Amino acid sequence: MGTDELDPLPLGADLVMMSHDRNDLESSDCPLCGSGGNPRFLKSRDFLYTKEEFSIARCAACGALYTDPRVKKEAIAKYYPSKYSLYGTEATAKSRFCGLRQTIGAVFGNPNLRILRRLRGSGAKKVLEIGPGDGALLELLRENDFEVVGIETNDECVRRLNDRGIKCLKADLNEAMAFLPVSSFDAVIMHHAFEHLYEPIRALRSISSLLMDHGLLLIALPDAGSWEARLFGQFWRGLDLPRHLVHYDRITIRKVVSDAGFGSIQVVPVAFPSSFVESIGFYLFGGRMPVSLYFMIFYPLKAVSWLTMHLVGSGAIEVSALKLVSPCQDGDKGK
Repeated sequence: MGTDELDPLPLGADLVMMSHDRNDLESSDCPLCGSGGNPRFLKSRDFLYTKEEFSIARCAACGALYTDPRVKKEAIAKYYPSKYSLYGTEATAKSRFCGLRQTIGAVFGNPNLRILRRLRGSGAKKVLEIGPGDGALLELLRENDFEVVGIETNDECVRRLNDRGIKCLKADLNEAMAFLPVSSFDAVIMHHAFEHLYEPIRALRSISSLLMDHGLLLIALPDAGSWEARLFGQFWRGLDLPRHLVHYDRITIRKVVSDAGFGSIQVVPVAFPSSFVESIGFYLFGGRMPVSLYFMIFYPLKAVSWLTMHLVGSGAIEVSALKLVSPCQDGDKGK
Protein backbone atom coordinates (compact mmCIF):
# COMPACT_ATOMS: atom_id res chain seq x y z
CA MET A 1 0.00 0.00 0.00
CA GLY A 2 2.97 2.31 0.30
CA THR A 3 3.93 2.42 -3.38
CA ASP A 4 4.74 5.69 -5.07
CA GLU A 5 2.90 4.96 -8.30
CA LEU A 6 -0.82 4.50 -8.83
CA ASP A 7 -1.74 0.81 -8.78
CA PRO A 8 -5.00 -0.49 -10.25
CA LEU A 9 -7.93 -0.10 -7.87
CA PRO A 10 -9.32 -3.27 -6.30
CA LEU A 11 -11.66 -5.37 -8.40
CA GLY A 12 -15.20 -4.02 -8.23
CA ALA A 13 -14.17 -0.46 -7.36
CA ASP A 14 -16.42 2.23 -8.77
CA LEU A 15 -14.46 3.87 -11.58
CA VAL A 16 -17.27 6.09 -12.86
CA MET A 17 -15.75 9.54 -13.29
CA MET A 18 -17.63 12.79 -13.12
CA SER A 19 -17.34 14.88 -16.27
CA HIS A 20 -14.89 17.45 -15.01
CA ASP A 21 -12.92 19.39 -17.58
CA ARG A 22 -9.20 18.69 -17.19
CA ASN A 23 -8.57 22.20 -18.53
CA ASP A 24 -9.41 23.34 -15.01
CA LEU A 25 -5.89 22.35 -13.91
CA GLU A 26 -2.87 24.62 -13.55
CA SER A 27 0.81 23.97 -12.89
CA SER A 28 2.06 25.24 -9.57
CA ASP A 29 5.40 26.17 -8.07
CA CYS A 30 5.99 25.20 -4.45
CA PRO A 31 3.42 27.16 -2.38
CA LEU A 32 5.89 27.46 0.49
CA CYS A 33 9.15 28.60 -1.12
CA GLY A 34 8.25 29.33 -4.75
CA SER A 35 10.65 26.81 -6.26
CA GLY A 36 9.49 25.38 -9.60
CA GLY A 37 10.20 22.41 -11.83
CA ASN A 38 9.92 19.89 -9.01
CA PRO A 39 9.66 16.14 -9.71
CA ARG A 40 6.49 14.12 -9.21
CA PHE A 41 6.52 12.13 -6.00
CA LEU A 42 3.21 10.26 -5.98
CA LYS A 43 0.08 9.68 -8.03
CA SER A 44 -3.31 9.11 -6.45
CA ARG A 45 -7.03 9.65 -7.02
CA ASP A 46 -9.98 11.56 -5.74
CA PHE A 47 -11.29 8.44 -4.01
CA LEU A 48 -14.25 10.27 -2.47
CA TYR A 49 -16.02 11.43 -5.61
CA THR A 50 -14.65 11.75 -9.12
CA LYS A 51 -12.01 8.96 -9.23
CA GLU A 52 -9.86 11.36 -11.25
CA GLU A 53 -6.10 10.99 -11.02
CA PHE A 54 -3.88 13.71 -9.56
CA SER A 55 -0.16 14.07 -8.86
CA ILE A 56 1.89 15.26 -5.90
CA ALA A 57 5.30 16.90 -6.32
CA ARG A 58 8.13 17.13 -3.81
CA CYS A 59 9.96 20.45 -3.65
CA ALA A 60 13.70 19.93 -4.18
CA ALA A 61 14.43 23.15 -2.28
CA CYS A 62 12.35 22.88 0.92
CA GLY A 63 11.03 19.32 0.86
CA ALA A 64 7.35 20.27 0.84
CA LEU A 65 4.81 17.99 -0.82
CA TYR A 66 2.13 19.73 -2.86
CA THR A 67 -0.54 18.90 -5.43
CA ASP A 68 0.74 19.67 -8.94
CA PRO A 69 -0.98 20.33 -11.22
CA ARG A 70 -3.77 21.59 -9.03
CA VAL A 71 -7.35 22.58 -9.75
CA LYS A 72 -7.71 26.29 -10.46
CA LYS A 73 -9.17 28.22 -7.58
CA GLU A 74 -12.23 29.29 -9.56
CA ALA A 75 -13.02 25.65 -10.36
CA ILE A 76 -12.37 23.93 -7.02
CA ALA A 77 -15.91 24.35 -5.64
CA LYS A 78 -17.24 21.48 -7.76
CA TYR A 79 -14.93 19.11 -5.85
CA TYR A 80 -16.75 19.95 -2.60
CA PRO A 81 -20.17 18.24 -2.87
CA SER A 82 -22.71 18.89 -0.15
CA LYS A 83 -21.93 15.49 1.44
CA TYR A 84 -18.18 16.16 1.72
CA SER A 85 -18.36 15.48 5.49
CA LEU A 86 -20.42 12.30 5.17
CA TYR A 87 -18.99 10.81 8.34
CA GLY A 88 -19.30 14.08 10.25
CA THR A 89 -21.64 15.05 13.06
CA GLU A 90 -24.69 15.83 10.93
CA ALA A 91 -24.37 12.60 8.96
CA THR A 92 -24.63 10.52 12.13
CA ALA A 93 -27.00 12.69 14.14
CA LYS A 94 -30.04 10.67 13.00
CA SER A 95 -28.33 7.29 12.91
CA ARG A 96 -28.43 4.49 15.48
CA PHE A 97 -24.76 5.29 16.16
CA CYS A 98 -25.43 8.81 17.46
CA GLY A 99 -25.69 7.85 21.15
CA LEU A 100 -22.64 5.60 20.90
CA ARG A 101 -20.71 8.39 19.21
CA GLN A 102 -21.46 10.81 22.04
CA THR A 103 -20.56 8.27 24.74
CA ILE A 104 -17.27 7.24 23.11
CA GLY A 105 -16.40 10.88 22.50
CA ALA A 106 -17.05 11.82 26.12
CA VAL A 107 -15.01 8.92 27.49
CA PHE A 108 -12.14 8.67 25.02
CA GLY A 109 -11.72 12.21 23.80
CA ASN A 110 -13.57 14.75 21.73
CA PRO A 111 -11.27 17.05 19.72
CA ASN A 112 -13.57 20.01 20.28
CA LEU A 113 -13.38 19.53 24.05
CA ARG A 114 -9.59 19.44 23.78
CA ILE A 115 -9.64 22.76 21.93
CA LEU A 116 -12.05 24.21 24.48
CA ARG A 117 -9.67 23.32 27.31
CA ARG A 118 -6.75 24.80 25.42
CA LEU A 119 -8.56 28.08 24.83
CA ARG A 120 -9.62 28.32 28.46
CA GLY A 121 -6.03 27.79 29.52
CA SER A 122 -4.83 30.56 27.21
CA GLY A 123 -7.31 33.10 28.57
CA ALA A 124 -8.79 33.67 25.11
CA LYS A 125 -12.23 35.25 24.84
CA LYS A 126 -12.72 36.18 21.19
CA VAL A 127 -12.15 33.36 18.71
CA LEU A 128 -12.15 33.13 14.92
CA GLU A 129 -12.48 29.78 13.17
CA ILE A 130 -11.55 29.52 9.50
CA GLY A 131 -13.51 26.73 7.81
CA PRO A 132 -15.93 25.82 10.64
CA GLY A 133 -17.92 23.34 8.53
CA ASP A 134 -20.96 22.20 10.54
CA GLY A 135 -20.08 24.71 13.27
CA ALA A 136 -19.92 22.19 16.13
CA LEU A 137 -16.80 23.78 17.61
CA LEU A 138 -18.10 27.34 17.37
CA GLU A 139 -21.37 26.29 18.98
CA LEU A 140 -19.52 24.61 21.85
CA LEU A 141 -17.35 27.68 22.37
CA ARG A 142 -20.35 30.00 22.34
CA GLU A 143 -22.08 27.81 24.95
CA ASN A 144 -18.99 28.32 27.10
CA ASP A 145 -19.12 32.12 26.87
CA PHE A 146 -16.62 32.70 24.07
CA GLU A 147 -17.32 35.36 21.47
CA VAL A 148 -17.05 33.51 18.15
CA VAL A 149 -16.87 34.31 14.44
CA GLY A 150 -16.52 31.97 11.47
CA ILE A 151 -15.26 32.32 7.91
CA GLU A 152 -16.63 29.75 5.47
CA THR A 153 -16.91 29.49 1.68
CA ASN A 154 -19.73 26.92 1.62
CA ASP A 155 -23.12 28.62 1.26
CA GLU A 156 -25.06 25.93 3.12
CA CYS A 157 -22.67 25.91 6.07
CA VAL A 158 -22.83 29.70 6.34
CA ARG A 159 -26.62 29.67 6.24
CA ARG A 160 -26.90 27.02 8.94
CA LEU A 161 -24.50 28.81 11.25
CA ASN A 162 -26.17 32.18 10.83
CA ASP A 163 -29.58 30.56 11.39
CA ARG A 164 -28.24 29.26 14.72
CA GLY A 165 -27.15 32.76 15.69
CA ILE A 166 -23.44 32.24 15.05
CA LYS A 167 -21.82 34.99 13.02
CA CYS A 168 -20.22 33.45 9.93
CA LEU A 169 -18.94 35.36 6.90
CA LYS A 170 -19.40 33.90 3.43
CA ALA A 171 -15.87 34.56 2.16
CA ASP A 172 -12.38 33.19 1.96
CA LEU A 173 -9.77 34.63 4.30
CA ASN A 174 -8.50 37.21 1.82
CA GLU A 175 -12.01 38.53 1.20
CA ALA A 176 -12.87 38.51 4.90
CA MET A 177 -9.90 40.74 5.73
CA ALA A 178 -11.92 43.71 4.47
CA PHE A 179 -14.55 43.10 7.19
CA LEU A 180 -12.45 42.04 10.16
CA PRO A 181 -10.52 44.64 12.21
CA VAL A 182 -6.85 44.01 12.88
CA SER A 183 -5.73 42.82 16.31
CA SER A 184 -9.29 41.78 17.18
CA PHE A 185 -9.02 38.08 18.10
CA ASP A 186 -7.39 36.24 20.98
CA ALA A 187 -7.23 32.99 19.01
CA VAL A 188 -7.61 31.77 15.43
CA ILE A 189 -8.40 28.13 14.70
CA MET A 190 -8.06 26.10 11.50
CA HIS A 191 -9.24 22.54 12.08
CA HIS A 192 -8.33 20.56 8.95
CA ALA A 193 -8.64 23.69 6.81
CA PHE A 194 -5.08 24.98 6.38
CA GLU A 195 -4.13 22.26 3.88
CA HIS A 196 -6.93 23.50 1.60
CA LEU A 197 -5.48 27.00 1.19
CA TYR A 198 -3.98 28.19 -2.10
CA GLU A 199 -1.79 30.85 -0.47
CA PRO A 200 -0.76 29.49 2.94
CA ILE A 201 1.98 32.07 3.62
CA ARG A 202 -0.32 34.97 2.83
CA ALA A 203 -3.01 33.38 4.99
CA LEU A 204 -0.72 33.11 8.01
CA ARG A 205 0.35 36.72 7.66
CA SER A 206 -3.31 37.77 7.49
CA ILE A 207 -4.04 35.71 10.59
CA SER A 208 -1.14 37.33 12.39
CA SER A 209 -2.63 40.76 11.66
CA LEU A 210 -6.00 39.65 13.04
CA LEU A 211 -4.53 38.32 16.28
CA MET A 212 -3.86 40.44 19.31
CA ASP A 213 -0.31 40.50 20.65
CA HIS A 214 0.69 37.02 21.83
CA GLY A 215 -2.55 35.68 20.33
CA LEU A 216 -2.94 31.93 19.87
CA LEU A 217 -2.89 30.08 16.54
CA LEU A 218 -4.25 26.50 16.49
CA ILE A 219 -3.99 24.33 13.37
CA ALA A 220 -4.96 20.66 13.04
CA LEU A 221 -4.03 18.87 9.82
CA PRO A 222 -2.90 15.52 8.38
CA ASP A 223 0.73 14.53 8.90
CA ALA A 224 2.25 13.47 5.57
CA GLY A 225 5.30 12.18 7.42
CA SER A 226 3.35 9.83 9.68
CA TRP A 227 3.52 6.04 9.73
CA GLU A 228 -0.10 6.04 8.58
CA ALA A 229 0.76 8.05 5.45
CA ARG A 230 3.66 5.71 4.68
CA LEU A 231 1.54 2.62 5.28
CA PHE A 232 -1.31 3.54 2.96
CA GLY A 233 0.65 5.52 0.35
CA GLN A 234 -1.65 6.56 -2.49
CA PHE A 235 -4.67 5.29 -0.52
CA TRP A 236 -4.06 7.52 2.50
CA ARG A 237 -7.14 9.56 3.40
CA GLY A 238 -4.97 12.51 4.40
CA LEU A 239 -4.08 13.21 0.76
CA ASP A 240 -7.73 14.03 -0.09
CA LEU A 241 -6.92 15.03 -3.66
CA PRO A 242 -7.52 17.49 -5.19
CA ARG A 243 -8.88 19.40 -2.18
CA HIS A 244 -5.66 19.25 -0.14
CA LEU A 245 -3.13 21.49 -1.87
CA VAL A 246 -0.11 21.18 0.44
CA HIS A 247 0.69 17.96 2.31
CA TYR A 248 2.50 19.06 5.46
CA ASP A 249 4.66 17.08 7.81
CA ARG A 250 6.05 18.21 11.17
CA ILE A 251 9.07 19.91 9.59
CA THR A 252 7.29 21.86 6.85
CA ILE A 253 4.41 23.05 9.02
CA ARG A 254 6.77 24.22 11.77
CA LYS A 255 8.88 26.14 9.25
CA VAL A 256 5.98 27.87 7.50
CA VAL A 257 4.43 28.94 10.81
CA SER A 258 7.78 30.22 12.06
CA ASP A 259 8.49 32.10 8.83
CA ALA A 260 5.12 33.86 9.18
CA GLY A 261 6.20 35.43 12.47
CA PHE A 262 4.94 33.00 15.09
CA GLY A 263 6.87 31.61 18.03
CA SER A 264 6.49 29.15 20.92
CA ILE A 265 5.57 26.58 18.28
CA GLN A 266 4.49 23.14 19.43
CA VAL A 267 3.63 20.25 17.11
CA VAL A 268 2.00 17.20 18.70
CA PRO A 269 0.14 14.13 17.40
CA VAL A 270 -3.63 14.03 17.89
CA ALA A 271 -5.96 11.06 17.65
CA PHE A 272 -7.76 10.98 14.30
CA PRO A 273 -9.04 7.41 13.80
CA SER A 274 -11.40 8.32 10.96
CA SER A 275 -8.38 8.86 8.71
CA PHE A 276 -7.15 5.31 9.31
CA VAL A 277 -10.58 3.77 8.77
CA GLU A 278 -11.30 5.71 5.58
CA SER A 279 -7.86 4.78 4.24
CA ILE A 280 -8.85 1.13 4.64
CA GLY A 281 -11.97 1.92 2.65
CA PHE A 282 -9.97 3.54 -0.14
CA TYR A 283 -7.73 0.48 -0.34
CA LEU A 284 -10.44 -2.17 -0.20
CA PHE A 285 -13.33 -0.44 -1.96
CA GLY A 286 -11.67 2.25 -4.06
CA GLY A 287 -13.77 4.82 -2.17
CA ARG A 288 -15.92 5.12 0.92
CA MET A 289 -16.81 1.90 2.69
CA PRO A 290 -20.44 1.25 3.75
CA VAL A 291 -21.38 3.52 6.63
CA SER A 292 -22.34 0.65 8.95
CA LEU A 293 -18.96 -1.04 8.38
CA TYR A 294 -17.19 2.28 8.92
CA PHE A 295 -18.67 2.71 12.38
CA MET A 296 -18.10 -0.96 13.30
CA ILE A 297 -14.38 -0.29 12.82
CA PHE A 298 -14.25 3.33 13.90
CA TYR A 299 -15.62 3.10 17.44
CA PRO A 300 -13.40 0.25 18.69
CA LEU A 301 -10.43 2.07 17.15
CA LYS A 302 -11.52 5.32 18.76
CA ALA A 303 -11.62 3.57 22.12
CA VAL A 304 -7.93 2.63 21.91
CA SER A 305 -6.73 5.61 19.84
CA TRP A 306 -5.09 7.26 22.87
CA LEU A 307 -2.93 4.16 23.28
CA THR A 308 -2.03 3.69 19.61
CA MET A 309 -1.26 7.40 19.32
CA HIS A 310 1.31 7.19 22.11
CA LEU A 311 2.78 3.94 20.83
CA VAL A 312 3.08 4.61 17.10
CA GLY A 313 1.81 8.15 16.58
CA SER A 314 -1.15 9.32 14.51
CA GLY A 315 -2.05 10.41 10.99
CA ALA A 316 -2.80 13.93 12.24
CA ILE A 317 -0.99 16.65 14.15
CA GLU A 318 -1.95 19.80 16.00
CA VAL A 319 0.15 22.95 15.80
CA SER A 320 -0.05 25.70 18.38
CA ALA A 321 1.87 28.96 18.19
CA LEU A 322 1.83 32.49 19.55
CA LYS A 323 2.02 35.71 17.60
CA LEU A 324 5.41 37.23 18.20
CA VAL A 325 5.68 40.88 19.18
CA SER A 326 8.82 42.74 18.23
CA PRO A 327 10.89 44.22 21.11
CA CYS A 328 10.22 47.73 19.87
CA GLN A 329 6.45 47.12 20.12
CA ASP A 330 6.78 45.84 23.68
CA GLY A 331 8.98 48.81 24.49
CA ASP A 332 6.44 51.25 23.06
CA LYS A 333 3.73 49.78 25.29
CA GLY A 334 5.88 50.42 28.35
CA LYS A 335 6.20 54.13 27.66
